[in-house]
Amino acid sequence: MAVEDVQADGADGAVMHRLVTGTIRRAASDAVLRIRVHGVPTPTGLAVLRAASIRALAPATMNVEVALLDVERRPGPLIRLPRARS
Repeated sequence: MAVEDVQADGADGAVMHRLVTGTIRRAASDAVLRIRVHGVPTPTGLAVLRAASIRALAPATMNVEVALLDVERRPGPLIRLPRARS
């Protein structure tokens, strides 16, 4: 499995599309790819991360998993998770 990190805090749809497309293009066409998204994209940025959008961007031979690391999934608006203090 290939793992790629994407910094996406505040990324809108166009920026997120560019980030995801670049990440997919760098991977082998038959890769199992995990994209770890850091930060909270805008609603249009999040739309790019939906399954239908990822399927349209990736080759049919590639498996792509998206992990939203700083977004708590629950009904309602997105909740930004607190950062651990070092």
